[in-house]
Amino acid sequence: MHRPVAPVLPMLPMLAMCCYGLCALPACGHAQEAEPVTPAVTITARKAEVVKKLDKTVYDVSTMARAANGSAQDVLQSTPEVSVSADGKILVKGHGQVTVLIDGKPTALTASSDDRAVALQTMRGADIASIEVITNPSAAYNANGGAIVNIVLKRHRQPGLHGQLRASASEHGLWTTGLDGDVTRSHVSVHGSVALRHDGTQKIRASAGDWADPRTGQTGQARQYSDVFVHRVVASAALGVDVAVSETDSISVSARRTTRRSHPRFDVLNENRTGADATVFHRISDGPNEQSDHSASVAYSRQDRGAVLKAVLQHSATTALVDKSYADAYLEPARATGYSRGAPPAARRRDQATHDWTPPVARGPGGGGVDLQHNVDHRSN
Repeated sequence: MHRPVAPVLPMLPMLAMCCYGLCALPACGHAQEAEPVTPAVTITARKAEVVKKLDKTVYDVSTMARAANGSAQDVLQSTPEVSVSADGKILVKGHGQVTVLIDGKPTALTASSDDRAVALQTMRGADIASIEVITNPSAAYNANGGAIVNIVLKRHRQPGLHGQLRASASEHGLWTTGLDGDVTRSHVSVHGSVALRHDGTQKIRASAGDWADPRTGQTGQARQYSDVFVHRVVASAALGVDVAVSETDSISVSARRTTRRSHPRFDVLNENRTGADATVFHRISDGPNEQSDHSASVAYSRQDRGAVLKAVLQHSATTALVDKSYADAYLEPARATGYSRGAPPAARRRDQATHDWTPPVARGPGGGGVDLQHNVDHRSN
């Protein structure tokens, strides 16, 4: 079967002229030049390590070498304006009235200054994104006129699947290892971490002092030498889920648990001499001490047309057993070794519900909120 070709024949001259015109374009003086290709430019900027705001100073510690393998106490010790004493007391610019928050909220882990030191030694420095130092807090913080140190934890929201393994070792058989991972698909992000750390601190101190009683003229000398090594075993795990329900609404669920066991080996040599009399003895203690912390929270957030609504339910608890037993081994005068036993347990629980609302910016500053707390402290002796 043959197809008709007559309709095609009249188009041949037109096609020939088009081809001739295309071939002649490069020779034409008025030919259009090809548009230059705009090169792609990628700008990479490093996040500022220190950001000063109107009411606070933010220190980025996410890349700090000491944070990667240390504890929260190590991170705070390396933060400007903040210092941590040997017994875990936190000072901000030399002032000791400090409130410690985690992600802007108080928890049972940091409510008491006695347990705060242990909690900071337990918390991983690798989980901290930044430290906020607020030296002049507003009334909303309920800081009782003191400063605030807010520990902001890391958030994993990058699309895809990520994982990181950390490990380090040092002398005295101390080592730490941790695994972090997160996966984000569509509107759901899941992140978690597990870690195990064997670490410790060795402290050697010596002191000597001479004294004189002006009433009797009696003189004496007191010396003390201590060798302390605290060995800790810390295990921690955390899990969180973030869900973007819609373009304006999101829900976050998180849980965290940490256990700590330590063996503080204290050997303190006390030497007191008054004339020919002398009292020399070793005070020896080895614990052990135990502590466990756990927390869980559910948060709802809505941002629509400049208005922000946040509601959070949070539970946190900590239990501790500190063995303060010790033995006094006397060298002068020779006597039987004396024992003192004591292991007071302690527990603290905090349940909190908060609701905050901020109106649209067009309506001017304002807002409101509700904060309900239920705290339980239990101590025995």
